[in-house]
Amino acid sequence: MKSNDEVRVLVGEPWDFSSPEGDNLFSGRIINVMSTRFGEALIIKVRRPFTIDGSEVSYLLAMHRHVNGVTWRHITALEVPIDQLDSVLQNDDVNTAALKIVVIGTIALAD
Repeated sequence: MKSNDEVRVLVGEPWDFSSPEGDNLFSGRIINVMSTRFGEALIIKVRRPFTIDGSEVSYLLAMHRHVNGVTWRHITALEVPIDQLDSVLQNDDVNTAALKIVVIGTIALAD
């Protein structure tokens, strides 16, 4: 996957996830592909922001769910607050401990 690719995420956790696009799914566009100490990561701009735990989510940092993931399929997605977006985009050593996991699911290129 590369910058500007449109993607679709099917959410497995939380099991009761819902977005303006429907239950257990959302879509977005990759705005950056970066290397982190955990491997390749994608910054995704959500097409239609959703709310989870009282926070509106517009940007996500998607990382491989499994160590040494070779293909993009299973992901953990962390919320990137808008006020931290520039910092995340400029820093390959992202402090993931400061970001909150919001969904776990599978990612694919949009049709």
